[in-house]
Amino acid sequence: MLQIENGLRSCTFSHGRVCPTDVDKIPSTIMLEATGSSMQHWYVYHSTETMGHPYRSLGESAVFSKNEVPKLLLGDSIWVIEGPKDFTLVDCFIYTETDDPPFRADYGGFKLKLAGDRSLLASELPLDKGNAWFKDLHSRFITKQRFFDRLTDEHVEGLQVVSGVSF
Repeated sequence: MLQIENGLRSCTFSHGRVCPTDVDKIPSTIMLEATGSSMQHWYVYHSTETMGHPYRSLGESAVFSKNEVPKLLLGDSIWVIEGPKDFTLVDCFIYTETDDPPFRADYGGFKLKLAGDRSLLASELPLDKGNAWFKDLHSRFITKQRFFDRLTDEHVEGLQVVSGVSF
């Protein structure tokens, strides 16, 4: 089913997933809403050296993408790890909204903002580089400069143990 209301196109699929998108964007830009067991977990790396400021200075649970269309779905979780010297879990949130530029000057090169209502963490948490799951995450993503990617079940379990966050 396709509906157009208030400038948004909305599709509802037989399994109950919903995908909103701007009318003037092509159908391939549709973002699906994750429900229940279909939630996926995403890793975002925030380099204080590259960005010139700590993640918390944003003052909100949000990440920025240089791609116009994110891979993730509304309702997915985003885990933010900050580095590069000491690695810290600085945020975990449920992706609930998208925003387009213009953004503040230091995010001028980004095309999309992905945000959540609130952080699921009580505080920032140092990560132990000795944990097997973190070593794998580091070698798969951080050392290969992959800054926004889907996490494996092993990575999610490790992050949940460290943070106490569960879904």
